[in-house]
Amino acid sequence: MININKIEKKEKTISIPDRLKHGPYEEKINVNGIELEWDIKKGQCTFQGIPVAMLWVDSTLAGLMTGMATMVGPERFNLSLQSEGRKSVESDWLLISGFEDFHEGFSAFKVTAAVAGWGDWQVISYDLKRQHCIFRAYNNWEGMYQTSIGVCWGSGMLAGKFSGICSKLFQKNCWATQTSFVAKGDPFDEFEVYPSSRHLEHEIEKLLDSDEATRADMAVVIKRLKETEISLRQEINDRIQAEHSLLIEAEKNIALLRNASDGIHILDSDGNIIDAGDSFSAMLGYRHDEIIGMNVTQWDVSFTEAECLSIVRDQLTKQANRLIETSHRRKDGAIIDVEINISSLELGGKKVLFCSSRDITERKRADDKERLHLEKLAHVTRLGLMGEMASGIAHEVNQPLCAITTYTQVIINLLNIENPDLIKIKEILSKTQQQALRAGQIIHRMKEFGKSHSNHHLNTDINRLIYDASDFCITELKYNNVKLNFELINDLCPVFVDHIQIEQVIINLIKNSVEALQDLPQNIQRQITIRSHFAANNDIQVSVKDNGLGIDEIQRYKILTPFYTTKINGTGMGLSISRSLIESYGGTLYFNSELGKGSTFYFTLPIETANRS
Repeated sequence: MININKIEKKEKTISIPDRLKHGPYEEKINVNGIELEWDIKKGQCTFQGIPVAMLWVDSTLAGLMTGMATMVGPERFNLSLQSEGRKSVESDWLLISGFEDFHEGFSAFKVTAAVAGWGDWQVISYDLKRQHCIFRAYNNWEGMYQTSIGVCWGSGMLAGKFSGICSKLFQKNCWATQTSFVAKGDPFDEFEVYPSSRHLEHEIEKLLDSDEATRADMAVVIKRLKETEISLRQEINDRIQAEHSLLIEAEKNIALLRNASDGIHILDSDGNIIDAGDSFSAMLGYRHDEIIGMNVTQWDVSFTEAECLSIVRDQLTKQANRLIETSHRRKDGAIIDVEINISSLELGGKKVLFCSSRDITERKRADDKERLHLEKLAHVTRLGLMGEMASGIAHEVNQPLCAITTYTQVIINLLNIENPDLIKIKEILSKTQQQALRAGQIIHRMKEFGKSHSNHHLNTDINRLIYDASDFCITELKYNNVKLNFELINDLCPVFVDHIQIEQVIINLIKNSVEALQDLPQNIQRQITIRSHFAANNDIQVSVKDNGLGIDEIQRYKILTPFYTTKINGTGMGLSISRSLIESYGGTLYFNSELGKGSTFYFTLPIETANRS
């Protein structure tokens, strides 16, 4: 470190130019395209319109720099100059980067620097691949003022500028190392610039840790300590406030957990109870202290232990809530039906499951009772349908029976011949068997359709159900001269339904359409078209359309209500029960009608119904 107090004082003699003694003089000059202007009355000088101050390098400037170095120390002084040099690069780079080539941009920029008295700058080496540059500066004011006072602190401002320019050029932090010094007698200041992890802030911090720290450095340290103390006090106060708020919030949450009407409980990743509300404890018949620590597998009876733990760990990784229905065993052994809404959250840095349980035992019983009632009504309606279709069914059964009678008589006649044709007899027997099987199938389907049974859900092709239901109505369609058309989309998802119930709905809709066509003039072909396809929301939709006279406005409001009928002997339950059956699967039954153009009845089955197994 150079002792500033020992700097040699040099006597300077300043001669006053003749132009300062008497005029005339120029108020504006142009140097290399850069305008310098003086306003003598204001005592102001401008450089390209920007105010500047001109200082004698070896006296005024040297004195200013010496005073600053004395206050903060040469090392910190040099680093500070580098920092300011870097900050000034933003506007410099705008000029340099305006050229396609770096050399051209730097050449244009150094003209401005030379006019401003920064000396003559040169690029000695520029290696873009190695990201390395060497710069030289002749007659730079930093080296000149240090030479005049006999010190060498380094040209920090220039080092900052060159490292800042290269940081922009190479797109990474660069550092400038000065390798030649005018203040040491070299003809120029030279700088080697390259990418580096060194930062000015780190270099200043290193000064504070060294023995070379000045009083100014210590003042900075003390200031920082005071700022740190204030910051820490504020942080402590903020934390106390935050902890107080969290404590209040925790107490609120505990109160909500304890007093919630639903059975709230929290599970860890192994399915153990971390905490639970009083409602959940009461739901299972335990005291609060008994249920803490218990595992979900100790009361769930719908899933195996492995399945329970799989559900818990799978849900911990998901953001979306999950709703499941299951059964729990109470402490007294009673089984209850439960609906649980499960979501994952973070508690104390760990993932846990927040579960909200609700006892749905009574609701399930009510649903089962309502379902049983619907099944009974549907059975009564099916019996009514069979009664209405009795003549047609009898005709369907009579056809194969007549054929059997005819075939057997032919066989008897053939057997009475002396040399009967056994091959022909075999063919007739085969046809007789087919007719017998056909009659058996009709009777079996009638029996299935007419008997009362519990819901028997199977994955079923909706198009197959349409064809089977239509077969029941063939005789009635022929008798009323109705043409039946099918527009069915292949490869629809199988529906998970009771096939008898869906057939009942389709038969009801076909029969209603046949009756609607009876008033159509004889010269118009009566038609019913059945379609199946995916609806807009990917529901499976079936429609039954007729070309009848349509439904008038009064009937439209009543036609789906129970006991409303336009038939003399009708019950008014067909469409009402059909709608209830479809809605029991989560679907809808509705219609559109236009007078003179016919009616279309639709029903849908949701995708979740279609995909369930």
